[in-house]
Amino acid sequence: MRPPQVLAFTRSRWVTVTNVTLANPPYWGLQHYFCNDTFMSHVTILAPRWTRQIAGFMPFSVRNYTVQDSYVAVGDDAVAIMSGPDFVDGACQADAAAPCPVSRYSQPALGLVFRRVFALGRSFAFGSEDFGNVTDVLIEDCTIGDDEGSSSHAFAFKMHSNCGNATRTQCKISDVVVRNTKFGWIRNNTWQNPGNEGDFAIHMGLQYSDPPIDPSLPQPLISNISFVNVTATRVFKVLQAGGAANNISGLHFVDCNFHATSPDPWVLKGVDTASCTSVNSAPPFPVAQA
Repeated sequence: MRPPQVLAFTRSRWVTVTNVTLANPPYWGLQHYFCNDTFMSHVTILAPRWTRQIAGFMPFSVRNYTVQDSYVAVGDDAVAIMSGPDFVDGACQADAAAPCPVSRYSQPALGLVFRRVFALGRSFAFGSEDFGNVTDVLIEDCTIGDDEGSSSHAFAFKMHSNCGNATRTQCKISDVVVRNTKFGWIRNNTWQNPGNEGDFAIHMGLQYSDPPIDPSLPQPLISNISFVNVTATRVFKVLQAGGAANNISGLHFVDCNFHATSPDPWVLKGVDTASCTSVNSAPPFPVAQA
């Protein structure tokens, strides 16, 4: 049994949350499951840094979801965007004795906007569940991490290598724009302790706590991710990216300065660098030469 959740919306539409503070939620944060047309502003979510499994904003398979002018300071992911399957009949959850089968098909997270959000936590995360696709996401005028080194990542893209069962379509994270955003000092710290992963401001992976790749199942994609006018107080390395069956593609960096201190700031495996671009950014992304 898990602790209770403070505030969660399920299968709802036109939910508005403004001028609300959630302090010390016992489990997770502010959740929306299969909700459309959500608007939130001036929301504060607070939990001690040393607590795990207490995140901030947690949209799951939502459409048209907006957060602005809000503050998150937690020990786990400050934002976690996810997608996956719903129950065949949601009414079954009202009766603990009733069978509650899960749908064979997943639903997307689509059309999310985050503006002027201060995110202090492990990261701004995509995943760890992403079996229904996460697309069309805009993050602008935000601050991720502080100058004291209180965040171990700025972004984490967590994709499972096997996308559910063979009846589901290929899962992907794509069409994401991060612009006019500041990273603080991104580093390992004693209260989150992510190990070597904390050496990277951005972490992208196509294997997340998975068994070996099953070639009979659809495989994930990470593509078309743009960072525009993004600066950092200080990072050690900028990006760790690891493709699997499909290469990561379409990474774009424009007018960025990450102030990386490592002589090897890009760790790339399974990345189609020919599809990537780097314009007026430091350190420059190692774009493949023609």
